[in-house]
Amino acid sequence: MIWNNATNYLMMITKLKISNIIQITILLFITQNITLINADNPILQKLLKIKQAKQLRNDLHIHKDFIDKMINNLDEWSINEINEITNNKDLDLEKVQFLKNELIQTKNNVNKLSEDVSNVEDSEDMHGIKLKYNDLYIYIENIGDYFNNNNKRNAFRLLKEYFGDSFPNFNEQYNSLTYQIQTLYKQIVIRENILLSNECIKAIRENEFDRAAIKYNSIKDDSTLTNVVKEVYNSSENNFDLIINFASKVSNVSQTFILYSTLIYEMEINKQNQNPYRIVDLINNIKTEIIYQIKLNIKIKKDALSLEEFLINKLKLLGRENLKKTILDEKYLINIPLFEKILLLDENIFTDITYIVLLEFYNDSTVKPLFGWIIEAFTKILDEIFKNHLISNDVFKLAYYLNSLLEKSKQPSELSIDVRMVEDSNLYTILSERLDYLKRKLPESVRNIVFMDNVCIINVGLNEFLYSSNNNTISVNKFSVFTSVNNNIKDERIWKINRSYNNLYNIQNYLQNLSYLYTSDIDENENNDSNGHIVYTWIQTLDILGIWQIEPVGDDCLIKNVLHNEYLYVSEESSHIVSIKNIVNNNSDNFKWRFIKCPSH
Repeated sequence: MIWNNATNYLMMITKLKISNIIQITILLFITQNITLINADNPILQKLLKIKQAKQLRNDLHIHKDFIDKMINNLDEWSINEINEITNNKDLDLEKVQFLKNELIQTKNNVNKLSEDVSNVEDSEDMHGIKLKYNDLYIYIENIGDYFNNNNKRNAFRLLKEYFGDSFPNFNEQYNSLTYQIQTLYKQIVIRENILLSNECIKAIRENEFDRAAIKYNSIKDDSTLTNVVKEVYNSSENNFDLIINFASKVSNVSQTFILYSTLIYEMEINKQNQNPYRIVDLINNIKTEIIYQIKLNIKIKKDALSLEEFLINKLKLLGRENLKKTILDEKYLINIPLFEKILLLDENIFTDITYIVLLEFYNDSTVKPLFGWIIEAFTKILDEIFKNHLISNDVFKLAYYLNSLLEKSKQPSELSIDVRMVEDSNLYTILSERLDYLKRKLPESVRNIVFMDNVCIINVGLNEFLYSSNNNTISVNKFSVFTSVNNNIKDERIWKINRSYNNLYNIQNYLQNLSYLYTSDIDENENNDSNGHIVYTWIQTLDILGIWQIEPVGDDCLIKNVLHNEYLYVSEESSHIVSIKNIVNNNSDNFKWRFIKCPSH
């Protein structure tokens, strides 16, 4: 009955004008609710097979779950065994998945930051990028501490062997990440240098030197620093003054050296290094901004001295050419400011220039009959220079120049040119006579400091001699300094003035084995009261405590201690004890000192 009904239903369904989907749905319902089926119906046969497949699938799922459970048990057992073998405790499948995800995410973060670096257009924006980079770098370093642990490395190696290709290669992934972060750092540096150099060049050209110096000091690559100077100088534009004005704002000495060495190289290869005024400026700047810096790398100082020597030799050559023209033709008196600049830069350079020129004239048989006229023209040049500086601190340079020229002419020696040396002292005699009037123009104290081997020093206010007392010993090799009206000259009142450079000196007393005049910061016997820091002589010191700057004031001088920036002073109220004070009363002669020839015994 069921079979017949089913057959009738099937026949009816196939005759009905309904969609195939609905027919199949009805047939599925029939096959699920009857046990006897007409095997001749093809659709019904396929549905029966599907039903059998379903049953098989369910059976397989049961087996799969069982197998998965067995695999998980094997994995856990293997991991535990590997942990035990490699002495690890915290390694499991969850940890492995976490590490895998972290490496992927970190790699994506590095790639994203690399894109940001490529797109940044302002160096100011690099600050945020570098912060992100630092965070990434620190994180990768921390990951590295984990992966570089030998126990972990061994565990990962065994797990990789156990799991096969399905297990991530952590060592390879970490090494790749490390390479990426290193590459990113280089990318950041290169991009930042490009931005900084472009902004620096723009600021220099706009005369914004302070802003330009900040950009320049931030550049970490020497070749980029060099390119900035090349780009700004531009041989076709010859922007020398632009570079010089900018250089004074650069605070990093090594970068300053790169700047000047590049500038000089560019001037040299473009044959633009024949202007003596510019060479004077370069030498002066290299001295003050590099060579004279206290905290200076030894190699940089050595290289800077070599650069200075190169410029000095070029300046001497150009200086000699210009001096000859000026002596022989008055229309070249316009060169006097050049000679003035050279002398004030370094009197020894000007000495070499003038000495060689005079020596060439003196030894030239065609010119020698006119040598008297040549000397007159030469002294006229010097007289013009002296007029401008007799009442300034530069007067010392004038004095040392005269002394150096006379000493050199007294004993001629081979210099850098091929000149027949003078065989007698006639040149010295001529110069000594002609230059004596210039020497007499010098302030008395300046003249005596430069031309005398030793001097006596008198306080102008008290008209008393400065002396170091042998009877007032503070400690071993340390003696008090006073002033006294007694002019019965002994060694204690005789001083030797030694020049360090420019107007800086150390002052030695003859009595105590050339002990140095000095003042200290703190001393157990020193009275640091309203009278100022007490002054002593001390055999053992030759440092900044004993360096003094001598400043001409007419025929007298102020004597300033470089360490304290205070001036030598004495008064009757201080019991004639010499001290230094930080305030100078220019109307008080108690601050003024005169260097004189010591009276005879």
